[in-house]
Amino acid sequence: MLGETLADLIPLALGLAFFPIILLTALFLLASEQGRRKDAAFMLGLVTGAFAFVGLLVAAGEAIGHPLPSHYRTIFAGGVTLIFGLYFLSIAAKGIRTLHKGQATFRSFGLPGIRDKFDHTTPAEAFGKGLKAAVWNARAPLVNVSAAAIIIASPLRFGQAAVATAVFAVMVGVGSAVLLGLVALPGGRGERTVDRYSDWMEAHGGAFLVVACGFMGLVLLSKSIRLLL
Repeated sequence: MLGETLADLIPLALGLAFFPIILLTALFLLASEQGRRKDAAFMLGLVTGAFAFVGLLVAAGEAIGHPLPSHYRTIFAGGVTLIFGLYFLSIAAKGIRTLHKGQATFRSFGLPGIRDKFDHTTPAEAFGKGLKAAVWNARAPLVNVSAAAIIIASPLRFGQAAVATAVFAVMVGVGSAVLLGLVALPGGRGERTVDRYSDWMEAHGGAFLVVACGFMGLVLLSKSIRLLL
């Protein structure tokens, strides 16, 4: 059952890891002074925040739901993933309409231009930004609650639930890790690639957000169908 649970959690974690506002934060940190240290601190903050938040939700859910029959927890998880899945799909649908009207700016999608804010950010502040991004920004609470509900609904022992939570948290940091790896490429190729991607994200962040929300909506909707049927 652990493998099946991880198969449900990893796509959710990757959807959050590559969510535009999280990627943009990592990109702009990399472009600033001491960028590698800041991005590494941001990635550590993402992983720590996701692990702590989901872990607390799982512990609370297990304490509350342990006396209940297992099918009650399954129904609860199915309801949570269904509601959040439909919510993400509605955001994607709204974004498609915005794109069609040619209004896909950062402001229209709630993604302000934030490049200049990170020039004087310290690594400790970058870690704090990672914590905030994993717990609160970019609709992360919906993803975290969904992940916790999936773990609670799965017949996992305590150790397996802890492993599932840790894997989810580590995967949330994958996007920042990929960017950090690109920068390490020899000959300056990594920096040029990151700069090009940063410019592309600033220009097309709206479209990327539509794809990310649509992906997470479909993942959650498919899980809810399997739980409820």
